[in-house]
Amino acid sequence: MPDFSTIKPSEHIFICGGTGSGKSVLADVYTAGMTETVIKIDIKNDTYARRMNGEPVWRGLVENEDFEVVESLQAVKNSEFRKIVYVPPFEEQTLEVYDDLCRYVYNETNTRLWIDELMLFTDGPQKYPPFLKAILVSGRSRNSTVLCCTQRPMGIPTICIANSQHFFVFRMNLDQDRKKMVDVTGCPRFYEPPPKYSFWYYREGDDPENVRLWRLKL
Repeated sequence: MPDFSTIKPSEHIFICGGTGSGKSVLADVYTAGMTETVIKIDIKNDTYARRMNGEPVWRGLVENEDFEVVESLQAVKNSEFRKIVYVPPFEEQTLEVYDDLCRYVYNETNTRLWIDELMLFTDGPQKYPPFLKAILVSGRSRNSTVLCCTQRPMGIPTICIANSQHFFVFRMNLDQDRKKMVDVTGCPRFYEPPPKYSFWYYREGDDPENVRLWRLKL
């Protein structure tokens, strides 16, 4: 696994991959070890699916000891935990609420917003919460950052990729998704689908021709 300690609290992270590729496991492992505040917004309610399957809601952490699950934005703001899973009800699944969440993260500082899944957090490639842009463009000076996860890079705003510093690219079946990652990052290795539970890792500033292939330790 890459050395997560090289990822600074001021840097944005982008993880992409198809269903079952391993991106959620990687995000769990990385965020479980973070010292700053982490707010995960679980729009697709993966929390429910994990509980039904007897799986941990957040691998490496204990619910109600290390983190809590909440179902309203107000509960996020009132929480005393440093790690929070926010499962928004249907009435809070709007760009206005998501923008309010981004504004909260931006103003709190030293907070990472983990968005899973990014396609559900935006309204296509062109429309997204304005304060998400604020975090991506100017949040680094405040340690207000995002960890974006998506299955379909083609369906999300390019600004989320272009402003990230660390990229974890798992297997994706569609050529256009891999092409978008290559076009935005300049890493030709992203054209090559990695094996299951493996991923390409690229850090901004590294040689894009020498991107390394890593495998999850499950």
